[in-house]
Amino acid sequence: MGGWWKCTDYQGGGLCSAEGVRYYIDCNRTPTAKCPSGCHCTNDNCGNRSTCCNVFRYGQCNTEINGITEVVCRMVTCETPSTLFVNCDGTLFIDDLTCSHEAACLDLTEAVTG
Repeated sequence: MGGWWKCTDYQGGGLCSAEGVRYYIDCNRTPTAKCPSGCHCTNDNCGNRSTCCNVFRYGQCNTEINGITEVVCRMVTCETPSTLFVNCDGTLFIDDLTCSHEAACLDLTEAVTG
């Protein structure tokens, strides 16, 4: 995990709809690892988020790891990452443009019945 941010006005019907907020956690490539397929669509489906394309890091998690590398995955939670993971601090970043990001894997009904 490289860092996280908060969507403060989630109005969708997916994960965290009851809370009205979402926390997004980006997982960055560790400096010694590789992106063997380079920049590509996750699971070869461009309806999914791309992986190994964005080089960016918010930087509140795993601060002992230096460098800014590609984002290889993204997780969503309804609780502040700094309370869930001891390796993330409480520095708050907000990006409400991501409040509209949805994916089938975030649909709790699909996750339970699929």
